[in-house]
Amino acid sequence: MAALIVSVTAGVAAAVYLVSLQVHPWRACRACGGRGKTGDRIWRAAHGTCPSCGGKGRHPRLALRILAPARYRRLAAERPSHKAIDQRRGRP
Repeated sequence: MAALIVSVTAGVAAAVYLVSLQVHPWRACRACGGRGKTGDRIWRAAHGTCPSCGGKGRHPRLALRILAPARYRRLAAERPSHKAIDQRRGRP
């Protein structure tokens, strides 16, 4: 009886996690803290686009890479380079 309860609970938890991956596929960028910009500790005015996330402030969640690799590649491919963003904003 206890094994049945554990397996049902694990199945429900897995289903909830899969739904959360569909609803929230992104996580905050660790390099910029989700801001999309990097700053300098000494020169406060010196800031630019985060090179890790390309200015988006987010990355696809790791479980997407394992469970849905095609969707992960599609989401990760949307990330532009920081140089392209700076050029669109008129920076050299």
